[in-house]
Amino acid sequence: MRQCRRRNPTRQSARPVRIICAGTAINSPFLPVHARPALQARWSDLQSQFLRLSSDAKQSFALHSGHFVQRDAPEVITEAIRDLLRSR
Repeated sequence: MRQCRRRNPTRQSARPVRIICAGTAINSPFLPVHARPALQARWSDLQSQFLRLSSDAKQSFALHSGHFVQRDAPEVITEAIRDLLRSR
């Protein structure tokens, strides 16, 4: 039986990584309005942990989007792709 090896999530590589953080909590009609800012801040903090995966990692925010950033804020996705291509 073949075993899967876990990648070490704390090991840093030089591969370009782009983290796009959606405004999922701040825009959710399912969350109480008063709780949205704190939940969004926590979500953004959790997403920023992915920055440790690479020495070439950047985070951008699409705070006016929901979960589907590619639909709600395609310009953020486009810019992240362009940035990746420039970093090659």
